[in-house]
Amino acid sequence: MPKVIVVGGGFSGVSAAACARNAGADVTLVERTDQLLGVGLHSGIYYNDGRMSAVEELKALGGGYIFDIIGTHPVLTHPRTEMKWAGVEELAHRHGENHIFHCMKAETYIRKYLRGIGVELIFADRAVDVAMGRAQNNQGSKMLAVKLEKGRVLTGDAFVDTTGGAGGIQVCVDYGYGCVECMLRCNSFGDRVSIATKAGAPELRKLRDTKHGGGFGALSSATSFYDDSIDPELLEAVRREGSWKVDVPEEVQNMLKIGLSTNLPYDPSHVKVIKMAYPGFFKANGMVYMPLEDVRKIPGFEHARFSDPLGGGVGNAVRFMSMAPRENSLKVSGFANLFVGGEKAGPNVGIQEAIVTGAVAGHNAARNAFGKDLLVLPRATVLGDFIALVQEMMGSEKGLMETYSFMKPTFRRHMASKGCGWLGWRDGSEA
Repeated sequence: MPKVIVVGGGFSGVSAAACARNAGADVTLVERTDQLLGVGLHSGIYYNDGRMSAVEELKALGGGYIFDIIGTHPVLTHPRTEMKWAGVEELAHRHGENHIFHCMKAETYIRKYLRGIGVELIFADRAVDVAMGRAQNNQGSKMLAVKLEKGRVLTGDAFVDTTGGAGGIQVCVDYGYGCVECMLRCNSFGDRVSIATKAGAPELRKLRDTKHGGGFGALSSATSFYDDSIDPELLEAVRREGSWKVDVPEEVQNMLKIGLSTNLPYDPSHVKVIKMAYPGFFKANGMVYMPLEDVRKIPGFEHARFSDPLGGGVGNAVRFMSMAPRENSLKVSGFANLFVGGEKAGPNVGIQEAIVTGAVAGHNAARNAFGKDLLVLPRATVLGDFIALVQEMMGSEKGLMETYSFMKPTFRRHMASKGCGWLGWRDGSEA
């Protein structure tokens, strides 16, 4: 049976593994830590606004295995109840208008599912190098194997790199505010290694504009806090509703953060408001970094204590530091059998974006291993149009200054220009 190796166990990697395995390939997934989902362990929000289209379209195409898990009780804790839509320029996270799922339950249920369908899972062992063969029939360089830190060599017919674009320690020191002991846990399990870069692919980085200091990468905007350090009334409201928001006092608003966040384009409202959710823990979006003295001036946060990142008052993990030029099949340009998903496939923000790109990469890795033509979703589909638009934007300096998701204004304006509503309908409706 043809063999597919997936490196990286975030939401993109688990989606790639599920789709490759369900396409008939023998699949091994390598994760450098002891848990799946990576930065997605601090996600918990999906199905909001334009992202509904991504979920439903992938499910209709037969690749929604991971969406099925996080959209089912007991993983799904707060189903979406409101069906209002935000405007094109608005990035809205109103409570009741997104699904909330329990991140750690998602990890355990996804782990059980992958093992149940026969995916081999390797934990706490980094992929640190590759073995390459010669270019095949003018189709690009061929990868032969991935080498693990503990000595194992994994040979395969096709490979998927979903190692992400965040970390490790030196990246955060050079382009962030130092190592902040975030969820990536580089000090415990070692820095992330980009397999595509090891294979010889060019490494693209997100650009910061000069008015925000220039340089590379973007800072994660999510932090979490110990439940018992949050005002009981606020904690109860967030747990009951699933999500909530609180105004940030003007004296501690920092507009410079607009240009540093992974959530670009990052409008001023995201500095003026803290948006909270409860995906199994108390999560706050919109801080990027905020000194603890300032955090404690926000109503309900008077006794707050960070649980992740531990250095949250100094900075957050730096992301989008390692992306690979790729085709719309998610095959890396210039390679015969190497595919990418998630942040490796572009400055994509959100678990929907990770799951979708992982699904296409995993499915095409299996097709490649079986010697079949690759699937390229047409631009008449929302997924195909998104994948193609991000690929185009990655080719310019201006494009690398933004991040992309199904709900962000860049893609929404693009869809609106084609006469589509948020679900891809051709009637121009926004409802």
